[in-house]
Amino acid sequence: MRCCLKDCQSLTSITIPEGVTCIGVGAFSGCSSLTSITIPEGVTSIGNWTFEDCQSLTSITIPEGVTSIGERAFYGCESLINHTIPANIIKTDVPVVLDITGLEGAGEIFEDALDMLREKDFARKFSHKVKFKLILDYFFATEDEDAKAYLKKSTTKGIKQLIDNGDVPRLQNLLDKTEFVTKRNIDKFIEYAIEKQQQELFVILTNYKNQIGAYKTPEEEFKL
Repeated sequence: MRCCLKDCQSLTSITIPEGVTCIGVGAFSGCSSLTSITIPEGVTSIGNWTFEDCQSLTSITIPEGVTSIGERAFYGCESLINHTIPANIIKTDVPVVLDITGLEGAGEIFEDALDMLREKDFARKFSHKVKFKLILDYFFATEDEDAKAYLKKSTTKGIKQLIDNGDVPRLQNLLDKTEFVTKRNIDKFIEYAIEKQQQELFVILTNYKNQIGAYKTPEEEFKL
C-alpha cells in the first residue's frame, strides 16, 4: 500500500495509517503547511523527494523499520529540528540524534548527514556546527575506526566546540576514550574552559587531568 498527497497546501498534520509500507516518490512534496507527520512501524521505505519543500515541517519520527530513504527526501525542509536517524539506515545497533535546531538549511543538513553516515564519508564538507558532535555520537554507537580517525584528527577544534556549547555529556563520554584527550593536550582544554568561563567543564577536565596522572608535582595540582 502506498500513500500520496502531493502539493496539498492545506494539510497541516497527518498520521499515516497502519498497513502503509512505502511512502512513495514525492508523496508529500510541496505540502508547505505540513508541520508534523507520524509514520507507523510498518513503513520500510521513504521515496525520493517525499517531503521536499515541506517548509513548515518541524517534527517527523522515522521508525526503526525504515531501511531506505531516497534522494532529496527532506530537501527544502527549513524548519526541521532535532531528528533521530534510525539505526537500520546507518547500519548500527543504536540510532543517532542529529541536532539541527534553528540551523539554516536544516533539510539539506539532514540529507547530508544521512549520506555521510551511510557512506562513512567523514571528509565531506558539512556544517561545522554539527559535524564533530554527529560523528562523535556515531562513534559512541559503533566504535567505527573511520569515525575514530576523523575524531583524532579534529580533536582540538571539536573539543573547543563542545566547550563553547557547554556540552557536558559529550565531553564526559569523550574523556572516557583516553586516546583523544591525553597528558599532552589536556592543559590547553583546561585553559580554554577557563577562557570561556565554563566552570563545570573546567572541573571535569581538571579532575580528568588528575585521573590520568598529568600533574607534574603535588604543588601544581593544589594550585589548580
